[in-house]
Amino acid sequence: MATRATPTQDWLGTQARITGVMALIFAAAFSMHLAMGRSTFAMPATWHVHGIIFFGWVALSLLQAGLATSGRLEWHRRLHLCALASIMGPAFGRLLPAPFLIPWAMEITSLPGLLFPAYLAFREWRAGEGWHPAWNIGLAAPVVALALGFALAATPLGADLYASVVAGTPGAAIDGNAFGNPPPGM
Repeated sequence: MATRATPTQDWLGTQARITGVMALIFAAAFSMHLAMGRSTFAMPATWHVHGIIFFGWVALSLLQAGLATSGRLEWHRRLHLCALASIMGPAFGRLLPAPFLIPWAMEITSLPGLLFPAYLAFREWRAGEGWHPAWNIGLAAPVVALALGFALAATPLGADLYASVVAGTPGAAIDGNAFGNPPPGM
């Protein structure tokens, strides 16, 4: 008779699988746009620094999910998964027809990633393990950050911040609250 995994072993295995699925979604989304000719590597290296940092974070997430085997993991593992889920917006924005979701594209593409930690939270609760307080923080933080971003963008400080970031670039000719044109081919 096979022995049943402990709740921690079961959770770590499930988290590792979910983190793997999330990484595959990221890779599929960006690869799809590269294959369709909407993205290119023929850009200055500085253009892709954010991509290197972003996928570095995904790689670290996979590494942590695979190596987390000891220590006090209750808070860390939940918050870590929520953090990874909170940055899935760019991947969903490339998989979903974001230009057709305007004016709600940001919200619609930013929130589906939270379904992953919400699933795990519900799974724990359903298994009788209760609702860990880390889920409250991890699920609320991205929603609050999105709301604060919108609130800041609507202020003179937000307009000044946008203007200083895009000064000297083609973005300077575009209103910071306007939706840009869809990528070529859409």
